[in-house]
Amino acid sequence: MRLLGLDWGTSKVGIAISDPLGITAQPLHYLKNDATLMNAISSLIDKNSVEAIILGFPKNMNGSEGDSADHVKEFRDKLAGGLGIEVKLWDERLTTKTAMRTLIDSDVSRKKRKQIIDSASACVMLQGYMDSIRK
Repeated sequence: MRLLGLDWGTSKVGIAISDPLGITAQPLHYLKNDATLMNAISSLIDKNSVEAIILGFPKNMNGSEGDSADHVKEFRDKLAGGLGIEVKLWDERLTTKTAMRTLIDSDVSRKKRKQIIDSASACVMLQGYMDSIRK
């Protein structure tokens, strides 16, 4: 089962994809959050035979919905309606922090980290989802 992980942001959407067996997640890149976004995601779905989208859902540390929760829900509805694919919300708490720590520990330069943090966060989030469904 191939899954696409999305980390929604107001200017960029980080993208990650699972392997065909749904065991490991790999970061892809980010897409600009503009008028071309839906077509670009649709193309990724078709090209990679994606069966479902896992969309990062912003929550506060106390479990309440984060500031961007309403925007993410709107985006989920747009994806599900426009692309006809299942879209699941997944808690994205601490994914950016985890991704940043991994990149720093891997000695990735500050400039490079800025370019790949969105896809790295999507990867952490997608891997967390896949690990949870295997248990």
